Amino acid sequence: MSLFNEDALKVIQAEEEELIRRHTILIVDDEEYNLSTLHDLLHDEYHVLTATDGQEALELVQKTSDPSQIHLIISDQRMPRMTGVEFLKRTIPIIPKTVRMILTGFTDIDVIIDSINEGQIYKFITKPFENLDLKVTVRRALELFELEDQNIILRESNRRLTELNQTKKQLLHTLFEVYENELQTLESIQQAGIEGQQDPQESLQEAMRETLHIKDAFRPIISLYFSERAIRNHHVLLAETNRKQQLVAKMALGGTGVALDIAPDLETAIHLLETEDYDIVCMNEELIELAEQAYKKSQNIQTVFMTSGSPENYINTLFEYPFLSNIVSWNEDDRTFTLKNILTTVSKLINDDLFGLEKYLNWGVEVRQHAVTHSKYRGELVENMHSYFGQLGVRKGMLSRCEMVAEELLMNAVYDAPADIDGIPLYNHLPRTTPVKLKRREQGLFRYACDGLVAALSVEDPFGAFERQTILEYLKSCYEAKENPLHQNKGGAGRGLFQIMETADLVVFNVRAKVRTEVIALFNIDPSIPKTRKTTSFHYFFS
Repeated sequence: MSLFNEDALKVIQAEEEELIRRHTILIVDDEEYNLSTLHDLLHDEYHVLTATDGQEALELVQKTSDPSQIHLIISDQRMPRMTGVEFLKRTIPIIPKTVRMILTGFTDIDVIIDSINEGQIYKFITKPFENLDLKVTVRRALELFELEDQNIILRESNRRLTELNQTKKQLLHTLFEVYENELQTLESIQQAGIEGQQDPQESLQEAMRETLHIKDAFRPIISLYFSERAIRNHHVLLAETNRKQQLVAKMALGGTGVALDIAPDLETAIHLLETEDYDIVCMNEELIELAEQAYKKSQNIQTVFMTSGSPENYINTLFEYPFLSNIVSWNEDDRTFTLKNILTTVSKLINDDLFGLEKYLNWGVEVRQHAVTHSKYRGELVENMHSYFGQLGVRKGMLSRCEMVAEELLMNAVYDAPADIDGIPLYNHLPRTTPVKLKRREQGLFRYACDGLVAALSVEDPFGAFERQTILEYLKSCYEAKENPLHQNKGGAGRGLFQIMETADLVVFNVRAKVRTEVIALFNIDPSIPKTRKTTSFHYFFS
């Protein structure tokens, strides 16, 4: 008697076939017979690409829309124009996580062994090879590739558990403080009233004050509860070709109640968009055309451009999609922010609640804030932040980065942001040495906090004038090393912004038109996480 019924076996077989089929193998060999043999051996189980030499293969990798989908390369060593080791070495910057194998004769083994680290070669296979042995080796190599995905899940799951544990500790600490302070005080007030030791009216007023303190203490908890409840049952479409980013998105939104659909290509994405109703549609560079389709269907759909690419490679494209008002750019090697950012982005847009650096930190963190009232107090505000972060153990090098960014943002809040009712700047024509006292309606807010993993600071102003076009123009001119056309007679603003984005690990711009602008700078201070900054990471949200 079979342990599984026929339908169950079909499901298991289908799942295994899907697991195998999703892998792409690139085979490189200048001998047509070898190329044909390897192709015929593997193409029934895997998607197979072929090239006849290293140069052709390199061009194929560079032209592929998503090179990271090439999971395994099998290359011959002796080829014209470029050896196998040289080819594999040149693919490392493009597809660093791809598994690499070399086909070689016995006479080349010493050369290959000497080059294993240089070409990041997983294994070399000697000719002639047994077909079954080769298939087993390929399967083992792809299992290694799959293991990397599993490691991502484990790392991110561990990080989420750490955050949940910190949230639990903070919640218990808040409850303890309320019990020890406010509730005990209320009990004393009640007892004093019963015993006639205090005037009833005075007792009532004091009790009301303590009740307000309790309400203030619980406000962050209630806010978190409503925020998490609000995103349930909302529908999100992620158009993403990169499988690892699909995986991270599933992890980020898993358990939140959000219905997530993932489209790996434009055809699937358009079909889903036509047949389903979505609150948010996210897309990467390759599928950016989906933004126009979503805009045509409904202007109420929030569209988000999500990328791990370098700004100079996609800024020009963003000019072509002015209705794509939300941008989320991150460094894919920096796992500190990626998982939290996806959930934070969805929550911000669904709740129409863009502002607050707390959203990027562990719950319950203490936030300090000061009004920005006068140019002469900038140094004092920065020093207060420096002292507070220093007491929390933030390293000196990181403190210097925080100081530089804070100084630039405060300078902008005083001199660049204030404008009259017609939007004409009031003070940005002045030398930065000229004292400026801001009127009450012009004053901004400086905030900072640290949760032990991330240090954050923000500066906001009450004008909401930092438009998407402006930031793109600034970045375009800085990356092209050209003078900013928007400020030909004044060179500071664009370069200052660029410096902020190059100094912080993540910069978030939140703008509500003509109402409020907030710039948040985040710094990864966890010493256990390697610093692998490759691209500028920034978010832009506009309402």
